[in-house]
Amino acid sequence: SWRLAALFVDAQVDIELLGMLSEAVVEDVKDNSGTGALRHLKQLLQLFARVSSSGRVPVDFWRLYAVLLQKHGNMEKAVDMRAKHIRALQRERGWADSAAMLRDVLESTSSASELACTDEVTILTRRSTLNLAKAIKARAERAVPLLQGTGG
Repeated sequence: SWRLAALFVDAQVDIELLGMLSEAVVEDVKDNSGTGALRHLKQLLQLFARVSSSGRVPVDFWRLYAVLLQKHGNMEKAVDMRAKHIRALQRERGWADSAAMLRDVLESTSSASELACTDEVTILTRRSTLNLAKAIKARAERAVPLLQGTGG
């Protein structure tokens, strides 16, 4: 079934399907025989790596990839994927003018910052994440009063 899913990689990425697969693996959902989905983590990570190399992925793809990498214990790369998620969110037009989008950016920044504080992450990644968080904080501080004034 993983090989079949890989055939569709070059088509359009179905973020809902990837989300369901990711959730099943991270939550270790059991199949009819009682076997957990966590055993498919490596294959799913391979699929995500292949999809990411296509360059045409939905914004939320990077968040899902980060969660899988974190489950796998690769905190360094998980932080990198969170940063990609944040940058992808920021590329969306009007992200700082939408309360929902701003919330997504802040939540992803918070998650990246938490991951960056683990012992498994290099000092360079910590600094990079801190700089990204500072930039997001400054932009959010300017946006919040505007959003409060518009009820947005």
